[in-house]
Amino acid sequence: MRELTINEMNRINTVLMNTLKVGHSYLPQEVETTLKFEGITKKNYGFGSVEEFIRNLPCFTVESTGNSFFNAIFNGKQTVGPILRKKPIELPFVTKTKSVTISPVEITERKTMTCSASTGCEIKNMDNENTGKKKIWGFKEEKPMEVFYDSVKLFPNKTVFLEKLAKEVADEPWNFPDGKSKYHILENYLKVVFYKLRKEGKIVYSKDYQRAAFNTGLVNDRFQDVYICLEKSKPGYTREYVTTGITTDGDSLRFLDKKPERALFIKDYKDLYYDTDLNLDVSWDHIVIDHVERFPLDFLRRKLGESIDVSKILDEIAVEDKPSVINALFNRLRRFLKENPFYYQEIVASVQNAIEVAKSRIKNDYKIPVAGYYPRFDTVSLNIPLCLSSTNKTNLALVVERRGNRYIGHTIFTPIMAYSSARVISKQENSWLSVLMGC
Repeated sequence: MRELTINEMNRINTVLMNTLKVGHSYLPQEVETTLKFEGITKKNYGFGSVEEFIRNLPCFTVESTGNSFFNAIFNGKQTVGPILRKKPIELPFVTKTKSVTISPVEITERKTMTCSASTGCEIKNMDNENTGKKKIWGFKEEKPMEVFYDSVKLFPNKTVFLEKLAKEVADEPWNFPDGKSKYHILENYLKVVFYKLRKEGKIVYSKDYQRAAFNTGLVNDRFQDVYICLEKSKPGYTREYVTTGITTDGDSLRFLDKKPERALFIKDYKDLYYDTDLNLDVSWDHIVIDHVERFPLDFLRRKLGESIDVSKILDEIAVEDKPSVINALFNRLRRFLKENPFYYQEIVASVQNAIEVAKSRIKNDYKIPVAGYYPRFDTVSLNIPLCLSSTNKTNLALVVERRGNRYIGHTIFTPIMAYSSARVISKQENSWLSVLMGC
């Protein structure tokens, strides 16, 4: 078992302090399930068993009647003594160190803490070890879009559940025109909202942790909040919880001490407006080369069609339907752009012109930029429409994020991608994105 870092220990301490209660008895499986539901797993944290894990927690003491807690674990006893809450540990703070951002926490030190029931806690400075080797401390990076289905089983199946939810909430389009996947927007919405709620600690559990519920952030036709109820899965199931219903009735949530709250996406309403007086720096390589596949094919033909090789690549992409082959073709196009600065600059110039037109539009209508949420970085950015072929058709969205007194245009989205990210924050009505849906 590897040593837990200070930040991992602090994260575990916070979770258990907010969930496990003084004087209550918990089976080892219950402790493990509680941690797993919050994203703290053996795989991510490297602890070998619950016994070893609990032994290394300085924020709790363990007591039992009769057999010891650890013997109960090893012998498979069903009676385990209470886990008693203690004061949270005082974490050491080092000020003169370089700060490194590792999602979802900021690490400000290079130390680990080793704790045991007999010897207490020992702080080890890792800066003196393995000099010259790059080390990363903190949580293993999570994949936000996988968290929901890793934790929850939709009953009786995904299609039926999403259809029922769509009927329960206020009417709006939940799949794209000519889209192959029905309720694609709603499914994406649920994944992101669940991830954000779990990150904010807003999934509410019953006292015995057998049931839970969360606020979807959606409302019905009477503007009542819509909640999804869960219950613990049977032993042996891969997902910890299964859906048991959709409700707007507060009485249906009487098994909870409090009503689940909505996820909070907008913390500063200044983030909803774009200041055209500030400078905009664009990540051109990332936009033009890394994401050339997001540009419309007719636009690429106009800008790159003089090259016979590129023209053939674009023709093949237009008729190909295998994703792996399409990706290989776009990789060839990326190499071409890296090796031919003239064509690269042709695309840059067109996008720059579209950005200037968009800024002029924003000066006349401040509501044009549409906010979207990006779970990977837990940030809110603005989607700015770009018209590459005509002033009446939006082809792409420039994704901009404010940093101090400037903006960073860090990527581009297709209109469909922009709509999905924007819908997480609010229902799209009377925006350039709503036109995409025929609203």
